[in-house]
Amino acid sequence: MVLIIGIDEIRSQRNIDRLKRELKIGYPLMDRLLDSLDCGNVHNTHFSDIVGMSECILCPENHLIQILLESFIECIDSMYSCILIHGKIATATESWWSLDPEEIKLLSLLAVSENSTITKDIPIFLPFKSPSVAFRFVTCTLKPDIQICSLCGPTPSLIEIEHSAMQCFIFSSDILTSAVQTHPRNFPLLCQVDGGIIGLLLVNISAGKFMISKNPQQNTTKKLASSSHRLDILRTFYYQAVSFLVNDRNKHGNGNTTNKKIEKKNKNQKEHCNLDLNFGKETYWCSEYHKCHALISNDNILCVLYNSSIPTYSMRLITQKTLRALISDKQVCW
Repeated sequence: MVLIIGIDEIRSQRNIDRLKRELKIGYPLMDRLLDSLDCGNVHNTHFSDIVGMSECILCPENHLIQILLESFIECIDSMYSCILIHGKIATATESWWSLDPEEIKLLSLLAVSENSTITKDIPIFLPFKSPSVAFRFVTCTLKPDIQICSLCGPTPSLIEIEHSAMQCFIFSSDILTSAVQTHPRNFPLLCQVDGGIIGLLLVNISAGKFMISKNPQQNTTKKLASSSHRLDILRTFYYQAVSFLVNDRNKHGNGNTTNKKIEKKNKNQKEHCNLDLNFGKETYWCSEYHKCHALISNDNILCVLYNSSIPTYSMRLITQKTLRALISDKQVCW
């Protein structure tokens, strides 16, 4: 409600019918949030969400798209912008990532909800950063399943923003087409993973973002129901066995996201950070049909779903190798 009408409108005494009319623009967003809770429907494409985090896609072209995005924000005089591929963040500006994770998630969902037009120009309020002063939330469709999103002031006009997007991305059609091919694997095809891995969940707890893949193997022939079940297992493992380790780690000295960023920049606190990272570093589950292993390294968490034939003693080494492969590639802009 704050996102759509602002905190002042909610606090003031208003006509209920008028309030309902103003909130109608947010109904598709509410439907999208409710869809993400329906884990029992195997045909639901939205239930891979992690609460309070935004989904990302690790395209090998992200570093090139980032350069194009930087030129675009100069044209429209805005510091807040991102590129969405199939509703997942491919790349974004530093200012976009500086927003609260909940705000980033809501904006991503708002961009892809009810895509009846190729552009949107919606007044929105940021619940944490600006609950009383509205921004313009503008989205433009660059190609099917690819959108550019920006937060702007009163200027430039929508036509000028569309023109800037066309000028900045007019010669990048091949790059964008190639980037779309990363879906639904969601990480580069050249990044090979162990054959025993049947699902991946990569989380960055400081940035509030995640990447989830139910198709890590290029030659997978699993049915949709089986693939959907993998996402459910990974989410359950994260919530029940991993997230409480992160919370405990925060209680033992890491504090909130702002404190983490300060600690990274402060070399005098390096020893304290290293000690903190060793607290609750990994955990695992074993069942008759699958095994799960999670590894925490700095701000990154990798949860891996293995088939049951993988020896338990080998999971740590495979997870470490996979995590290095995913986050060491600077081209994906993780």
